[in-house]
Amino acid sequence: MAAKHILKMRTRGFTLIEMIAAMVLASIVMSAVGLMARGTMMNLVYTNSIVDMNKDAEFAQRNFVMHINGVSSFTDGSLTATQLRFTSYLSAATYVYQISASDSTIKYSRTISGNTSTGILADGVINGKFVYKDKYNQNLTTPTDATIKGIELTFDLIRGEDKHSYTTFVMPDDIHLSL
Repeated sequence: MAAKHILKMRTRGFTLIEMIAAMVLASIVMSAVGLMARGTMMNLVYTNSIVDMNKDAEFAQRNFVMHINGVSSFTDGSLTATQLRFTSYLSAATYVYQISASDSTIKYSRTISGNTSTGILADGVINGKFVYKDKYNQNLTTPTDATIKGIELTFDLIRGEDKHSYTTFVMPDDIHLSL
C-alpha cells in the first residue's frame, strides 16, 4: 500500500522546490553560455581590429619600401622627422611623404612632368616619424642626400582602444638594375 501511495505522489508533477531548483540551475547555465558567447564575440571583434590594422600598416610599409627603393636623390633641406622628399629614377618622379599629426595620417604625393597625384597611405597614425641613418646605421641629425644610407619609418596605428607600433627600415638601392 505504501508503494501505491509513493507512485501516486510522483505522478502529480513537480513540487515547488523542484521547480525553483530547476529554474536556478537553468539560469546559471544560460548565464554561463551567454558569457561564453559574449567573450567569443569580443575576441572576434578584437582579432578583426588587429587584422585590419596589420593590413593598413602593410599597405603603407609596402608602398614606402617600393618608392624608396627607386630613389635617385633626396631633396636636401626638406628632410625632417615628419617630411621626406626625394626624386625617383623611374620617370624622374618627385615624391613627398608627410606625417601629419593634425589629421593623423601618412600622406604622399607624386609629381611626374608637372602632374601631381596625392594619396593617404595610412589613417589613424600617431607618433609617426622618419629616422635617417648613415652608413654605420647611426641616426643623422642633419640628413643630406650624400649622407643618407637608410631610412626608418616608425608609426603607431590606433583603432578604437587598440594601438600597435610598426617600424620599417629601407636601404635604397645605389646600383639600380638597368633593364
